Amino acid sequence: MTTRWNWFGPVSLKGIAWAVGIPTAWILMGALFLAHLWLALGRWPNFGESLQGNLLRLHYEVWVGWLKGMMISLFLVGAVGVPCLFKRAWRPISVCLGLYALGVALAWGALNLAPNPFLNWLFD
Repeated sequence: MTTRWNWFGPVSLKGIAWAVGIPTAWILMGALFLAHLWLALGRWPNFGESLQGNLLRLHYEVWVGWLKGMMISLFLVGAVGVPCLFKRAWRPISVCLGLYALGVALAWGALNLAPNPFLNWLFD
């Protein structure tokens, strides 16, 4: 099924779902990490404190690795999305990439809504 946008042509709902789904899944994984961290420690970690337990460290590494991947992929969004604007058949790709970039920006904003002690520990 496609949605018709005048200038961009047909944009597939599957493409939109993938573009928005990846940052949304990262937000959910982050919420689960916050809950996991709070339940494991009973408090927010202190500045400079390392994580104890293999499962907690694995959860952290996957979550932060996914964040790094999303941030690096924004360079590809620009490199691929801008040229796609010039060929009419490829314009729907630029819509999906733009939605992905917006989703990553919203995910970054959602991260900054976390409690301050957690953010101090995360960004140390």
